[in-house]
Amino acid sequence: SDADAVDAIHHDIKQSLGGKLEYAKADANDKWLYSTSRDLTASSADLISGDFTEGGTAHTADHVKFLFIKNSGTTDGSTSTSAVVYVCLDAGDAASVGDVVEIGADEAIVLKFKDGLDVADIHAATSTGTVRCTIAAIIDDVA
Repeated sequence: SDADAVDAIHHDIKQSLGGKLEYAKADANDKWLYSTSRDLTASSADLISGDFTEGGTAHTADHVKFLFIKNSGTTDGSTSTSAVVYVCLDAGDAASVGDVVEIGADEAIVLKFKDGLDVADIHAATSTGTVRCTIAAIIDDVA
């Protein structure tokens, strides 16, 4: 049955999966945005907002080149939650569409985009309640 197939696949791999993902800033317009306290809710909203570490503010037309998202597994940095974070990359409603990336409690993802994705295209929502996330991004400040 299907369970046997899954076990066989896991048995054949016999290792953890992983690798590296690096991004070299192209020029001075590539700026870092970093937050350890991005609180997401069950309502879909822009994932990225705020100020660059080098100064200036991220705008919806800026291009995200590199993105790290970690679901802390907490609502406020200390209260545990098992809520999932959904991320939509095509400006859709992350709370209701099916084509989302799912990040479980204590999980993280790293994404690198070829030509950059507009800040306005990256929406996030939770499966329930509030989830505190760490966000790190390199953004081409074009606005």
